[in-house]
Amino acid sequence: MKIAYEERTSQPAILTPEIQEMIQKMTQNEALMKQMLPREQTFEDQLEQERAQSQKLQKLLSQRQSNSRLTPVVDPEDDRPYQVYGEEEWDENEEEDEKENMVDIPGVDTEARELI
Repeated sequence: MKIAYEERTSQPAILTPEIQEMIQKMTQNEALMKQMLPREQTFEDQLEQERAQSQKLQKLLSQRQSNSRLTPVVDPEDDRPYQVYGEEEWDENEEEDEKENMVDIPGVDTEARELI
């Protein structure tokens, strides 16, 4: 390829069809890059928003899980007051009530009745 400056003529540079095709492809690629750049930025922004939302939901979930371990859940159908774990209500009359409700069975001693 001869360039006009090298020949020192006023004739413009001659572009071969291959060079013209390369220039056209480069121009198309640049145009595509300019189109894709906003999409890429939008995608990255959306991805960042989704990550932030995911972290927020993870934090909320872990808080609820930790709260659920510490907060007792009351059964709405249960009319009795909530009993603290590890503490049993002691009914002094419970043993006496059980003995009163036992039926006398002839030939069975008292200890055996308690086992029944």
